[in-house]
Amino acid sequence: SINLADNFAFTGTVTGAGESNLPYFEAKTSSAVTFSSANTWYVGDISSVTLDTASGVDATNERYTPNVAGKYYFAFNMVTYRSTGGASQDMLFSRIRKNGSTLISEQSAVQHHFGAGNTNHGGTHVSCVVDMNGSSDYVTFEGYCDESGGNFSVYARGYLISTT
Repeated sequence: SINLADNFAFTGTVTGAGESNLPYFEAKTSSAVTFSSANTWYVGDISSVTLDTASGVDATNERYTPNVAGKYYFAFNMVTYRSTGGASQDMLFSRIRKNGSTLISEQSAVQHHFGAGNTNHGGTHVSCVVDMNGSSDYVTFEGYCDESGGNFSVYARGYLISTT
């Protein structure tokens, strides 16, 4: 038996220590999504994939489905902008959903101050840890605005924390 409180000086290769954090992904919108209707949730387009170690990003259905069961960390940033006009203040919401049910939602108020040719930006961020079954569970990243006419971009990422 080994006393785990002891110190060890290894001269070879240590195997079996820890676990891999695969799969992981990072994706964002390929082009801005327009809030064409006020008070409506929009699923974020995650078709521009930066990293995807296990081909879990489904750009057609705008979702991520990991193929390894375990606990995952997911983070989602929604950046909004208006080039001119619109409401003086937008109420924004972003949320992460698993299989159609909301895991976490965040609200943010963006105050607009427009000068000549200025674009006004704002955004929200949410993150969570969730169990995924590695086969049929999926997550989506969604945005909402109480005014129409603005645009938003999505930045989503996630990775396996533990298989236990």
